[in-house]
Amino acid sequence: MAKLYIREGTGNWWASFANPSGGQTIRRSTGIPCQQSLKDKAQLKANQMELEAWESWTPGGKQEDYLYDEMMVLFIQDTKPGRGHFDNIKQLTKYFGGMRLSEIAAQQIAGYKRFRSHVSDGTVRRELSVLSSAYSHVRVQYDWKAENPVTGRLPKKSQSKLRWYRPPEAKAIHPELYEDLADYFLLGLATGMRKGELSGMSVERCDFTHHVFHFDPDQQKGRRHDTLPMNQISYEVAKRRAEKSKDGDLFPFAYPRKGYMGAHKRCNVEGATIHTMRHTFASWMVQHGVPLREVQDLMRHASITETEKYAHLAPKTEVHYLHSVVYRPGQGLEVIDNVLQNQVLAGRKWSGRPDLNRRPPHPQWVVHSSNR
Repeated sequence: MAKLYIREGTGNWWASFANPSGGQTIRRSTGIPCQQSLKDKAQLKANQMELEAWESWTPGGKQEDYLYDEMMVLFIQDTKPGRGHFDNIKQLTKYFGGMRLSEIAAQQIAGYKRFRSHVSDGTVRRELSVLSSAYSHVRVQYDWKAENPVTGRLPKKSQSKLRWYRPPEAKAIHPELYEDLADYFLLGLATGMRKGELSGMSVERCDFTHHVFHFDPDQQKGRRHDTLPMNQISYEVAKRRAEKSKDGDLFPFAYPRKGYMGAHKRCNVEGATIHTMRHTFASWMVQHGVPLREVQDLMRHASITETEKYAHLAPKTEVHYLHSVVYRPGQGLEVIDNVLQNQVLAGRKWSGRPDLNRRPPHPQWVVHSSNR
């Protein structure tokens, strides 16, 4: 007789029974809510599922009904997904783990959307896109006869509100950050690095001879080698961090959310996250007339479509002459330097925010205007 159990986070009774072919134990959702009053009904459904599995089994026959877990193992081994995809797979496995591909259909995709209803549609869309990619992979590479249940069922793309720092906001936040976080903030604004790229930046990836940052495939969202030119501020911040580094990392933390958001709270700046620095990098360039194609290159977007969400910030052609910064092709990073120097730091000296529980702040520093 099949065993019943409750799988955390799904809200349904699940069945567990022996695999007729002797393989991995079969675990499936009964689709019945995990209420005690419905346990008998769920047990009958579980027994029926076990019976159907035995009736459909042919001794010595080839098993065509693969497990979700088997599909994901092959997908991971063959494609070597980055950390972002691994996070998506982790969430998918909480719901689909143990299911057979034959039972993952429209109802289960809808159930997953409800299961992840506490996150944004964009997040669910990315997660289900990974599931769809896994199905496509095993169909093409292994000739599995598995219909892709995600096709036509992705959540619609929503136009989320674009949040970037206005220069006065960045100017207010910067003095409220402690030494390491102040440098983290400046480097994020000066380069537009993603959170993982910024937190994981090491000294060996900083080429101070050729003035570029190097990114390995495991750091990149698109899983490819890439580089980003250094501007004046990013060069000076990275150089100082490299000289202070004891373990090869530029920063002694992974995700400094608590300290970062604490400074925002003290400044009454709302609606921002660490990723807001990346949006700010692109927004400031577009606002000063930098062409979207150059912004795409500096943001390292795979498609111009990703960059077009900033297009509405571009100044009208007929009023370009009103801007204090006159754009010259290839000078996108200089635009960022100018905004940071003239509007955020405004030439003031920076000595860090005092904290008796941390090492003394770094010496006063001023952004130099001389060429590196």
